Amino acid sequence: GAALKKDVFVMRVTGEVFESYEDYLAKLKQYLNHQWTCRVTGEHSLTFEEACLSEAHWGPHAAAMPETHVGPALRLVHHSLANVEDVVKKVVSTFRVLLVPGEAVTHEGQEYSVVGEVACPLPLSNAEEGQPAAAGAAADAKKNPKKAVYELKGKAEDGVGTIKAPRDEIKRAKHPLDKLMVRKWLHDVAASRVVYDNKPNKGARKRYAWIAHAALRKAHALAEDLPGDLSYEPVESKKVLAARAAKAAREEATRKRKLEKEAEKKEKEAKRVKLAEESKKRKLEKEREKRERKELREKNPNATTLKRGSMKFAAWQVLRAEEAGKGLSVTEIMAKSQEQGWRDFSETHAAYNKLFGSLCSAPQLFTKVSAG
Repeated sequence: GAALKKDVFVMRVTGEVFESYEDYLAKLKQYLNHQWTCRVTGEHSLTFEEACLSEAHWGPHAAAMPETHVGPALRLVHHSLANVEDVVKKVVSTFRVLLVPGEAVTHEGQEYSVVGEVACPLPLSNAEEGQPAAAGAAADAKKNPKKAVYELKGKAEDGVGTIKAPRDEIKRAKHPLDKLMVRKWLHDVAASRVVYDNKPNKGARKRYAWIAHAALRKAHALAEDLPGDLSYEPVESKKVLAARAAKAAREEATRKRKLEKEAEKKEKEAKRVKLAEESKKRKLEKEREKRERKELREKNPNATTLKRGSMKFAAWQVLRAEEAGKGLSVTEIMAKSQEQGWRDFSETHAAYNKLFGSLCSAPQLFTKVSAG
């Protein structure tokens, strides 16, 4: 190949190339962990290299799965939730008694090939493959597979036709499957995928299902959809959904409270600013009036000055706003002063008498024109 332009790190076991030493060490640590399993023997707790060496050693010793058993065995494997060893045991034990079409057997010393089951002991029925099956003895055969009846076809050259025989009278040279064979075959035809067992009230439980490869699913007409409540996507239980809705409601309530507090804070700040401005305005007005009174006294020491907020000041402001020569009663002065915002007489004890006396004490400003 082309010459490398910089140093790299090569994994001895796999030949992988790493440019980063940290990535190389991370992968090496993964391969050195005792977490690997030999796909042929099922031996576990191996390093990656030990698992590869075991597969290389035992692989050639594992016989190939008979073509007659591939379809029926795949039906057992596809969508199974069992682990490797349990799947292997199930396949081997199932076909210890069960016969499949095309399998070579003998009956009373004569050689035959299996056509199919007449009474099927298992749901894994050759009737699915178009083979003949009778339901008459199905119940008994399911309880005792040896009571199943098979249709057998003899060799034409031997002049033997087709017969029907019970399973316990049919012999074969040896069990066609073994664990070594099935274990190696399993990893070649299927992969373990994460699925979820979805229960409406309990939510999703993570499981692992064996899924036959696409070409084999098509060749043997295996179901594409997962059975029952299994799904590739998890669903949440009603309890979880309710808890999530409650959490969302709490968060929304918290958000609203926060917005309300911020609005309240802004409103208070606006009021504070307004009050500060009004206070500043009043202060400037008082200072202005104080200067005016001082200037007036300096010009005319005998001049009368009115203090803002006093009863005389309020009466003066009310009367000066009236038409020239028109007078008002003490009660009317108090009402208009209250209305125009010059002074709140409702908080003054004996307000009428005090205002009347105050007006009478300043004849240079106010003149009584009539009783009342």
